[in-house]
Amino acid sequence: MNHSGKKNIKRLAAAAAAAAIAASLAGCGENAKYCAVSGTEQIPAGVYIYYLVSAYSDAQSRMTETDTDVFATTVEDKPAATWMSDTAREDLIEYAAIENKFSEYGLSLSKGQTDDAKSMVESMWTYYGEYYENYGISEDSFRKTYQNMLKSGMIFDNIYGEGGERAVSDEELRTYLKENFAKTNYIKFDLVDFEGTALDDAAKAERRAEAESYLERAKNGEDMNTLSAEYTDHVTKLREEYNASKQAEEDAAAGEANVTPSPASANDAENADQANVWADTADESADETAEEADAVQDIDISTDMLQSVGAADNVRYIKKDSGIPDAAVNARIFAMNAGDFELIEGEGAYYVVSKLDIFETDDYYNSQKDNILHELRDEEYESLKKEWAASAQLTLNNEAMARYTPQELKSREDKYSAQ
Repeated sequence: MNHSGKKNIKRLAAAAAAAAIAASLAGCGENAKYCAVSGTEQIPAGVYIYYLVSAYSDAQSRMTETDTDVFATTVEDKPAATWMSDTAREDLIEYAAIENKFSEYGLSLSKGQTDDAKSMVESMWTYYGEYYENYGISEDSFRKTYQNMLKSGMIFDNIYGEGGERAVSDEELRTYLKENFAKTNYIKFDLVDFEGTALDDAAKAERRAEAESYLERAKNGEDMNTLSAEYTDHVTKLREEYNASKQAEEDAAAGEANVTPSPASANDAENADQANVWADTADESADETAEEADAVQDIDISTDMLQSVGAADNVRYIKKDSGIPDAAVNARIFAMNAGDFELIEGEGAYYVVSKLDIFETDDYYNSQKDNILHELRDEEYESLKKEWAASAQLTLNNEAMARYTPQELKSREDKYSAQ
């Protein structure tokens, strides 16, 4: 599935999760059953309601901790209610523009795509269908919005994919990958002790000498994965020795105080200490994972582009300026050449880094071509969709627009919550 498709599925899921606030009027007027006419097609009101629900949810997600009423907020310099209605209307017009452009290009959904869409919608409907139906959004309307997303992705591929009118060359895709991503293998040598205290100059010098020894071994041809596993085992043993020593000191102090714990108490203390050892290790790992997760959030491209492929293989693909593993190390990695080994001082750690050839095989490139294409052309495509929407021949149903409002969403939400 393409990059835009992934984004839109997330949007669908978010709207589905907010299905309880989906608003419509059961038993509404006949003229309000459709929201617009495009050519000879009447677009169901449920399509517009879906976009209104999505905008309502989006506005709520932007509320700060001090906001208590979404309608008292502003979004993009507009009163929230106005922004919701405008956004839903824009999405509806874009929906029609995509349908028209899809026909203009002579495209069609394959049987496989149609079957996948049907399966996807049915799965979502199992969980949220009751909410939608209760408030007037039919499964058919929901399916139409999902298929429209698929059609938009196909139009993108038709324009920018191989053979398209604005096809992006393989050379441009490869250049982008080479300039913005690096394939690395590195070992981290922390410059803090097991209590989290920064090492003094003497200890830091010892740690550097240790890192330099690993660097030389790597330069001499030893496998980085093997070296990384060796160092991890080494640190684990040191931690175990440290914890054992700390426990012995605590036991000695307890003995001097003439405190003789019962066998059960002694076991409890030992188990508690062991739990702390594991907790320390887990906290350290969690902190590092959290740091990388924070950095990933700043990256627009698919997170598939960033990956560490497991303990047996320490290879990582990192993005330029992502702050992974930290800003200084990241910058230095992108100044290295494939085949280089370096010892780099980062924030609170030394790193022994091996820069690898990202095109050693085409496996990674082939798996990421679609993501790269979207990274390069999504912004331009969004502009194209706005152009199509501006010239779309669409007649809005003002009666339906007046009936389905953000305030009505709130009213229905309150009534549903009270049931």
